[in-house]
Amino acid sequence: MGLERQKRLTLAPLYAIAKALLPSLDLSQLNIAYYASLANFYTIYDLRRFKPGQTNLYLLCYAWQRYRQLTDNVVEAFGYHTRQLEEGTKAVANQQAAKIHNERQQATPRVGELLLLYVDDTLSDGTRFGTVRRRAFGIMPEEALRSTGKLLTSTPVSQMDLRWQAVDKQSGLCTKNLRPLAMALDFASDSASGKVWLAALQWMKEFFARQQRLSKQSLDEIPPSTIPKRLRNFLQNFDQDGKPVGLKGERYEFWVYRQLRKRLDMGDIYLDDSVRHRRFADDLVSMEAKADALKALDIPWLRQPVDVTLDALFAELDMQWRAFNEELRGGKLKHLEFDPDKQTLIWHRPKADKDKVLQQGFYAKLQARDIADVFRFVNEQCHFLSAMTPLQPRYAKKIADEDSLMAVIIAQTMNHGNFSMAETCDIPYHVLEATLSNICARPP
Repeated sequence: MGLERQKRLTLAPLYAIAKALLPSLDLSQLNIAYYASLANFYTIYDLRRFKPGQTNLYLLCYAWQRYRQLTDNVVEAFGYHTRQLEEGTKAVANQQAAKIHNERQQATPRVGELLLLYVDDTLSDGTRFGTVRRRAFGIMPEEALRSTGKLLTSTPVSQMDLRWQAVDKQSGLCTKNLRPLAMALDFASDSASGKVWLAALQWMKEFFARQQRLSKQSLDEIPPSTIPKRLRNFLQNFDQDGKPVGLKGERYEFWVYRQLRKRLDMGDIYLDDSVRHRRFADDLVSMEAKADALKALDIPWLRQPVDVTLDALFAELDMQWRAFNEELRGGKLKHLEFDPDKQTLIWHRPKADKDKVLQQGFYAKLQARDIADVFRFVNEQCHFLSAMTPLQPRYAKKIADEDSLMAVIIAQTMNHGNFSMAETCDIPYHVLEATLSNICARPP
């Protein structure tokens, strides 16, 4: 991942140019991805022979696409290492809790024997304590008795405390694997809850850039709402009077990374310079850009205010919920059962034996058709095979015929491969391979 971050830094100047220029060309995301694939497909010799503007466009699209792919790689690594650290600390805490529980269970019978010494009739009140002690050491050795006494008299360690103790032991992995990735990413958020954790990340970045430790910082500087009440005892240091005096830096850093990972999976946090982790609004088309098209469609609900549309949808949803409630209470929904204790619905898989005859009767009425005949019928209606043109027309010795195109598409779709397809049809294997590499290897 260090090499991935270095590649990302190398492409950063070109990406800044592409980010400023490509939006003015009004290119779609698919067009940018297609031009980027051409820069990767053509050789350097071919790119130098193109027109300068065409070559520069391909290279800028490649820099745009590649930078965002590298960002996704860093984000995926950040999520992977965070999950690994969470699962690892949880497993260690569970093992430690099971070990303590087993030690208590093993010590309980022997402690019971020691307690019975106080009511043993064979021991009189005048018996010397040394005699009782020797009998006690016969039941349990002295060292085992001391350790068991400390175990039973000490306050039981909670599962949460064991979890944070495991985090302390794994703090080196957090510093080595997670911190460089988090420092390289520029997260963003439109929600108030997401901005709270972005402020915490930015606060940590400032101190890490100055080679300072979080544990040396004042509690007043910590971004608010990042330490919940239930975790104050685990994330803060206290003096003898019980007043918080400092921050447990390694634990707080892991806590912030964990929250960032969770909100990134939820979509509450996003990255602008990404392919798979952008915000949802980036994939939507503005109403202004499609105003003329929407008018031509003449959709009735677009002509009324959004509040009216929402009220109608809520009313329809309420009617559906009421109808569902009546059917559930009336016992008409045999596959659903309501648990009043847990307040949940339990789904039972319905038996499909009765539907088998119906399904067989339905499909028996459908006439069987060859997949090739379906391809030819669709091609006659929309001529989609004509869009499958060679990537390098100047080097194409022969335009692929429709049969070769259909054979390659069927072979790849059905996962048969060109060799198996060549054995079942009258088209040679090398023709199918040439069609796949020259025409079907890239989108048109």
